[in-house]
Amino acid sequence: MTTSQSLESLAAVAYLIERQAIRDTIFRHTRYFDEGKIDQMTEVFTEDCITDYGPERGGELHGRAAFIERIAGSFGNFRWTHHHLGESHIEIDGEEASAISYILGWHELLNGERCWVGAQYRDRLRRQEDGRWLICYRRTLVTGAEGSMAAGYDRLPRQLFAP
Repeated sequence: MTTSQSLESLAAVAYLIERQAIRDTIFRHTRYFDEGKIDQMTEVFTEDCITDYGPERGGELHGRAAFIERIAGSFGNFRWTHHHLGESHIEIDGEEASAISYILGWHELLNGERCWVGAQYRDRLRRQEDGRWLICYRRTLVTGAEGSMAAGYDRLPRQLFAP
């Protein structure tokens, strides 16, 4: 192996390590929500983040404090939640990254209703001075839902193809 090949291999490994660090940040959001650790969202979102879960779910919120307040306010509606993080497409450009992640969320409301939502998290992340990746922008676009979870989200635009 030449020096050039070794450097390319090291760069490829470093890129994969950064991608996994980004994926871990996205995963922490789902974990902390399901475990009720809302206060630990500070490990996921930047202080100046923008989040948008849809017009009837608070719309666009500015700042981590506003996001945490919204999440904490809705958390009491659920007896159980489970968010399954599927595939993520991640692109890194220097100190910034973008990610599209598929999620499937199952929820049991206090009234016993069970509902689910499939969605994409459309994230932008920034590397922090300490090397951590945090989400600075998140938009949620629904790809399917059932029950009361079906209302209030923006839906993923879909292009239909003629046979």
